[in-house]
Amino acid sequence: MGVSRDTLFADTDAPICKIPCATAFSELNQQERLYTHHMCRASFHGARVLLRQTSQESEEIFDLIIALSKAAGGQWGQFANSRGVSGDDLKYFLEYASMFLGNVGNYRVGHSNSGEVSYLSLHSQPVIQKFVPRLSTAALENLCQANDETKTLYKAVAKRVYATSPYQYGFSADRSSSSGYYPSESLISKQEVDAIDETLFKHGILLENTRISKKDSESSNLASFVLHITSSETSWLPSSVPSPYLDFPGGKVLKLQTGDHADSLKKVVSELEHAKNYAGNDTQENMISALISSFKTGNHEEFKRAQIYWVQDRSPAIESVIGFIENYQDPQGIRGAWEGIIAVVNKIQSKSFTELVERSSEFISAFETSEFIKPDFTSLDTIGFVKSESPAGLNLPNFEDICQTVGSKNLEFGNVDNANPPDEKIPFIREEELEFMREYREMVFEVLIACHELLGYGSGRVTLWYKHGQTWSAIFGADVNALEECRADGVSLVLLTDERILKIFWYSGEVAKHVIYAGYPIFLYRAIKGLSRWNPETKALRGIPISPLSNNVSGKFALLRCILNCGPDILRIKERHDDIKIVLNELKITTHAVPTLRKFLLKLQIDVDDTFARYHLIVLAKESPRIQYVQPNTFVEYEEVNLREYPATKEALIQSWVERDI
Repeated sequence: MGVSRDTLFADTDAPICKIPCATAFSELNQQERLYTHHMCRASFHGARVLLRQTSQESEEIFDLIIALSKAAGGQWGQFANSRGVSGDDLKYFLEYASMFLGNVGNYRVGHSNSGEVSYLSLHSQPVIQKFVPRLSTAALENLCQANDETKTLYKAVAKRVYATSPYQYGFSADRSSSSGYYPSESLISKQEVDAIDETLFKHGILLENTRISKKDSESSNLASFVLHITSSETSWLPSSVPSPYLDFPGGKVLKLQTGDHADSLKKVVSELEHAKNYAGNDTQENMISALISSFKTGNHEEFKRAQIYWVQDRSPAIESVIGFIENYQDPQGIRGAWEGIIAVVNKIQSKSFTELVERSSEFISAFETSEFIKPDFTSLDTIGFVKSESPAGLNLPNFEDICQTVGSKNLEFGNVDNANPPDEKIPFIREEELEFMREYREMVFEVLIACHELLGYGSGRVTLWYKHGQTWSAIFGADVNALEECRADGVSLVLLTDERILKIFWYSGEVAKHVIYAGYPIFLYRAIKGLSRWNPETKALRGIPISPLSNNVSGKFALLRCILNCGPDILRIKERHDDIKIVLNELKITTHAVPTLRKFLLKLQIDVDDTFARYHLIVLAKESPRIQYVQPNTFVEYEEVNLREYPATKEALIQSWVERDI
């Protein structure tokens, strides 16, 4: 069963911005640049794995977009005219292509064209839905008559590009759903996957780097299944099984088969072997060796070993996350999506961060009752990432045993979080203040993120109230993350007004005053935007699981309510018909809002009343499409590694992928 095509249309007029990283890249020496280049190449060579995990048609759609771009030769307008395609249809194609490349596939998380977030009823988690082009099938067919390659690719994928069923992630037994993790023509059910997974768990086999296919037997009503294990080689077999064939309940047979995505993994391994020659230390070498072993054999225990080395490699000049990481795309919630993120330390910004931590006792004594533990945090700028969502931040690894025994890392990617499209629509801010907000928001984010990450976490936790044996997480349970983020956000809002901190970031005088005043409306704007994550069915305010803000939607809303409770003379939300505007009294931020926030850091209020439920609908109606990021590429030319950046356009986003040559 399908849905109306217009509910699946790709975004139109989506904001686009480039990821700025030239300054951070320029600070790297030649060895570091070569390491960064090869790790980026390894990450991007895994993009085809992610395409196949997304849907059975995604890889061929990717090839079609790349082939059309090469045929156009950068002259999209002339190319469309020569094929009899209108300007509007060309615009719609470019929007589809850039959204496809931004998502690395033809599915998106959670949002329908109405702006509403779709949820799975049982778990209140967002549905991942397909999106289709707005241009007509005839217009796309005309574009694809450019040459034999584009004709062949169009013929192979035309029906699936526009098909409205399946249209969401799930198991194919539900005919409206599908998943690249279960690639077979035969319908497969959750019950069948449960039985397979249970059998594999009993044999101690990790599943993050696997897929499952089903083939109906022609000779009986029994079915055979194949567990596809991602690897570049085909000789490995888990030591816990005597043969590649396993029996499980119902008389069915499961075959274990390595070599899934072998073509892509061979390229990944090759680039990792080059990168290893330029590793910064022995720990990085060991990490890469373990990754190579994992990707060659398919033994995911080797990937866990790589994660241990990764955690132990504290504060490197270049951070890398590569492999099968997050499980949100798998309907089963177990198998990991391919992901690659390469980021470098922003050395200039890190100097300010270091001073802030060294002087922390000057700023947070009001929040502390015991010794402050300095965090392990570094300011990072991404050079390249392959991921279905933009990586503003992450906390890894996802293996609890490693976190408990070795530790974890909390990474923030400042150049992604601070990247703002020049023409971005900013609702809820008064027209006369928009340019002011745009001028100062990067400065605001720099200070807020530093105070949030470096001083907010770990501060203000009172141990006096715990009974013997009680812990923070045991007492607060599922609310721990919201409380953590609320406290860190609250501390950062208070410290934003501290002139000593602003001077650390070279802001003083009138500029410092402007940073303070711009900071509060910008924060409140993001809090109001978070209302789009409120679920009217469950009355829960939550983030999308893969969103970098998923844990602090509730916390931001609580702080919004706190400042509102200071009184209408400080903050008002003016509602007029189908719009709301933030009205903040600049003069009362330090005299009224800050003292109230200091007191509030001992409690949390996240209830959404009728007024904010009404605002929820307004926020949804004004929600902009997700930002599409244009990433740079690195190239080795005359033994030098050069960074090539691209302008913030749909055409440039497509061209950047063409030049990656994957």
